[in-house]
Amino acid sequence: MQPNPNTPRHLSGLLVLLAVGTLIVTGCKRKSDPQPGTGTEAKPPTETGPATGTRPPAETGTVTEPGPATENPAGQFDVELARPGDTAFTSVAGENRIRLRAKLPAEFQSAEVTWQVEQGVGNTWVSVSVPPGKETEIAVTSPTQMTRYQGVHPNTPALRAEGLKRQRIQYRVSAVARQGSRSAQSHTLVVPQAMMAAIRQEYLDLGLRRGAPPLSWFTEVGRLPRGLIYGDFDVAVAEPEFMERLAQLEQVWKNDYKLKWQLNGLFRNPVHNRFHVRGGGSGTVSNSWHQFGCAADLQTFPVLTGGRATPLDSTNARQFWDALTAEARELDFDVEPRDKNPSRPGAAYSGVGHVHIETDCLP
Repeated sequence: MQPNPNTPRHLSGLLVLLAVGTLIVTGCKRKSDPQPGTGTEAKPPTETGPATGTRPPAETGTVTEPGPATENPAGQFDVELARPGDTAFTSVAGENRIRLRAKLPAEFQSAEVTWQVEQGVGNTWVSVSVPPGKETEIAVTSPTQMTRYQGVHPNTPALRAEGLKRQRIQYRVSAVARQGSRSAQSHTLVVPQAMMAAIRQEYLDLGLRRGAPPLSWFTEVGRLPRGLIYGDFDVAVAEPEFMERLAQLEQVWKNDYKLKWQLNGLFRNPVHNRFHVRGGGSGTVSNSWHQFGCAADLQTFPVLTGGRATPLDSTNARQFWDALTAEARELDFDVEPRDKNPSRPGAAYSGVGHVHIETDCLP
């Protein structure tokens, strides 16, 4: 292998080492991540389940169910959302109000209206108090039932639908109108939390200090690089500026270095990051930028596999890590340290098996 006279200086040592023996690695799959300074390799972050790439499921909207029989069934009426977009509710201020309206029949226009509202998570329902009146408002609160987030990665459409049903907040609403000696009962309205609102609710319930990303950052998984796990849903967060700079880094690496480029991970929703990802360097970070679509894990080569890695393999992998890190920093990416810092035992580090890059991307 003859060095290219235009090869960046970051790679000069690496090219010489790669020319020795039969160290060219082809068709390698991501398997391991090293324990720094030991010569043995630990597993890198592994995201269980297959990649998706399908369109996100349609939002379900509201469902109206028949009300109970009354003495005056002709007076039965509907209740509705006063603002149709209120299914995008979360428990954060500014998004935590659901406005309701009773569509009273003509003979009940002067009636007093009281409401029955329940908040549901999975199969558990709790009564919620709301003011009386023809129109009223639900103040959305975060449920105390956090066990709904635990479990394994949903790796089929059916399991994803089941997981969404288990974790999303919904409200069951009905009303009674009373005018003099007459009364009328409404149908029951079910108001489920929209899918992307349910994802954003994870950020609030799991206590991410940066809050939830804006809706405008969400995109369909099918529009992102294929072959990756994008968490538990068919939509993901991809911050536009980060994705543009990541594409620039890929172009520089392929064109100037002529070496393999492998993207191991981009977005993880908070539940996936907290409960489904394991291994790799110091492990996952609770406030990881992966959850905001502005972090990526890049594979290094040769892939080091447990105790079978030779000293020369380890040297090559470190040279690869150094070169890729230098290019990432030239594009103003922050890079997680490769090795554990003895003076900061709790600090994150990647190991030599992958380069973790990120940016501070909140608006």
